[in-house]
Amino acid sequence: MRLKLQSAMEYLMTYGWALMIIAIVLVALFQLGFFSSGNSVPRIPAGSCEVIKTVHGSNLEGQCNGPAPQYVARLGGTSYAYAPLGTYYGQNNPLTASAWVYMSATTNGPIFGVVNSPPSGGWSMPFISAQYPIIWGDIWNNAPISYSVPSPGWYFVAFSYNPTASGIYSLYVDGSLEASGTGQHSPSGSLDYWTTFVSGCKPGPSDCTDTVASYLTGEIANVQAYNTSLSANEINALYQEGIGGAPIDPTHIVGWWPLNGNVADYSGNFDSATSSSVSYSSSWESGYTLL
Repeated sequence: MRLKLQSAMEYLMTYGWALMIIAIVLVALFQLGFFSSGNSVPRIPAGSCEVIKTVHGSNLEGQCNGPAPQYVARLGGTSYAYAPLGTYYGQNNPLTASAWVYMSATTNGPIFGVVNSPPSGGWSMPFISAQYPIIWGDIWNNAPISYSVPSPGWYFVAFSYNPTASGIYSLYVDGSLEASGTGQHSPSGSLDYWTTFVSGCKPGPSDCTDTVASYLTGEIANVQAYNTSLSANEINALYQEGIGGAPIDPTHIVGWWPLNGNVADYSGNFDSATSSSVSYSSSWESGYTLL
């Protein structure tokens, strides 16, 4: 018995410091969130999910179960991205635009801007813009609607418009309707482009304001454009898919730019974006809660 006790003491004396160091390291990693589910979620490579369009309709193909992206787009200074939306957005038609955006003290600028002379000129009006802590939504020549986020973090933002009757436009944040307004859109009447750079009118405290920056500063991901006004249930379902979610309605998708390491369009319409000085971040999970 005495020999066993002596051996145990010698073992502790020899390896005690090593065991203590291992314990300290494990505690530190736990506090940093290394073992949290947010860091163990599978990463979706760019292009692993896309919309396939055939004469029989549209459907999704690839890894489309909504894992987190490997990268998100980071914009700042004079960086920007823009891509064609077609002539549909240049008319007074039903539409929906959505994106994930990281809201922080420095977030400012167009999230889903629309122009007819890229990257920033001609007719202009972001359907969605941000100036922390406020997210703005608007259609041209109407009163802006807004929502103030409670804290920094990732938010899913969607804007829908339906021109029927008196017209209604709505702003959704994290799947919930937060503001709405009535009025008819006064569109460009020509080919339009999605852009994060708008030198002209931007929704803010008024319909055409200079308080919102011309260039978006911030992180965004998973930009989607539809040629239909998605229902509240569809928008909530799109939010529930998470930041890596695929289009909820592949038949009506106009453009899908995941921004997962590139500016390619995965909607099946082949309208990849043009970008300038856009960088991509792989350490973006702070402020994102897995659904």
